[in-house]
Amino acid sequence: MKLLIVDDEPLLKDKLAQIFSSPSLGIHTLFATDKPEEGMQLLKSKKPEILITDIHMPYISGIDMAQYIYDNQLDTLVIFISGYSDFEYAKSAIDYKVFDYLLKPVDPKEALTCVKRAINHILEKQKHNEMYQIFQNYFSTHFDLARRQFLERLLFHPITISNTQLNAMRQQFHITAAVYILFAFSFSIQNLYSEEEFYYTYAMDQFLNRKYTSLLTYPFGKTVYALYGSEAKEQDSDKLLQLVRSIKNEMEVNYPIRIYVGISNPTDDLSKIQILRKQVSSCQEYALQQKDNRVVFFGDLPAAFSKNEYFNIIDFITQLISSVRGGDKNTVDGLVDSFIKRLFEKPEGYISDSIDLMISNILLFIYDLPLPSTEKEKIQNNILTNIHQQKDMTLKLEYFKYWLKYIVDCINDSQAEENNSMIHGVYDYINQNFGESIGLTDISDYLNRNPSYLSRFIKQHTGKTFSKILTERRIEEAKKLLKNTNLKVPEISEKVGYPNVRYFTRVFSTQVSMTPSDYRKITAAFIN
Repeated sequence: MKLLIVDDEPLLKDKLAQIFSSPSLGIHTLFATDKPEEGMQLLKSKKPEILITDIHMPYISGIDMAQYIYDNQLDTLVIFISGYSDFEYAKSAIDYKVFDYLLKPVDPKEALTCVKRAINHILEKQKHNEMYQIFQNYFSTHFDLARRQFLERLLFHPITISNTQLNAMRQQFHITAAVYILFAFSFSIQNLYSEEEFYYTYAMDQFLNRKYTSLLTYPFGKTVYALYGSEAKEQDSDKLLQLVRSIKNEMEVNYPIRIYVGISNPTDDLSKIQILRKQVSSCQEYALQQKDNRVVFFGDLPAAFSKNEYFNIIDFITQLISSVRGGDKNTVDGLVDSFIKRLFEKPEGYISDSIDLMISNILLFIYDLPLPSTEKEKIQNNILTNIHQQKDMTLKLEYFKYWLKYIVDCINDSQAEENNSMIHGVYDYINQNFGESIGLTDISDYLNRNPSYLSRFIKQHTGKTFSKILTERRIEEAKKLLKNTNLKVPEISEKVGYPNVRYFTRVFSTQVSMTPSDYRKITAAFIN
């Protein structure tokens, strides 16, 4: 880091140079001059990160230098040196975003504090810029994935952002149109296995992305949602029908499946996309119940389907996965029981399709869980086979409930193992480093966890704070050394992480109810 000092008083210039010459400060290159003209040249050529300058100098003032930095958008923090009489004059530099002021006569401690604050500010900004660059690189590399995740949020999660934020994200993801319409492509096939279901959903999604790049897609169960944008506010239904039929026919030629397509009403408000999702789901349920392999517009549905419950299945799946993730078996049971009551009002085909839809999405959720491969294999094959083979709907649902309970148990076991591993990590780190000056931030970096989260985690699983565990370990070691060695108390204090022997004595006395010296005398007496 480079620091430039410009002050037309040679003594003050030299004094400041001496204050900031310590290598521990992090200033690797220091320039100092009492000639303002030379200072301006150094500013232009060397581009220091920090400039400390007298505000009031002949010919070229500190204000002039601050203005040059501001006008040329340099990343140089300016610290003014000014007397009380210059304070009103200094306020005119507010527009140039001066970082701080030092008042004459300059106090060395205040000057050091000021520069350290400037260095921390620069390092934080650099860190922010690095993180932003990482984000930009990731965003550019994974742009398509990010767009799909954005569509997933719109389809399945409550929209909590403002319209301004939503519009900004639309621009960022290049999703701009006068009107939006949602398509839903679902398929059916005889004697379908779960692996085939994944394959055909994937195949449809890849087909749409390869041949119809203007569509933004997201696969969900046996359905691929496709967001269609148009600049024409008035939509031509015949053209839409022609487009969707063309896509449907191509996919049915390529794959041995029957495809049902739902088309929503148009909207100019992207925040209404969950209403469109309800509309296309209604279209597909209608087509499925009618056993009609055709394209259905929401506007053409019979009135009886204007308030159907297929949409609720998707909301239920989202809620169910959330409860399974949380490992709450009672909540999962309650959700499934309440939904079973509603399912039995539907035809058997609808019940079976609903179970298959829930299974496919839960399997997608499981795929990302840190479970052992043997458990994943059992979840995906052994147990699921019983569900798929069962023809009796009552038993099918009972197997489904058992399957969910097994998944919750696996998640809870995995979480307990992870918690135990982290607690062991906390104690191992303390055992290895208690003699050093360590804190919660150090162990957070070691375990790659957020300090606030780790603090709550330790308290929740041990009943103690990190500080208390560390203190107990240090005092335990101190007692051993007092009892078994001839080391002096200050040496023991240093060894167990307390450079200040008076502080060590106070902590020891609080924990053991006697001073280190008294503890040594008493234990020696017992040993003798």
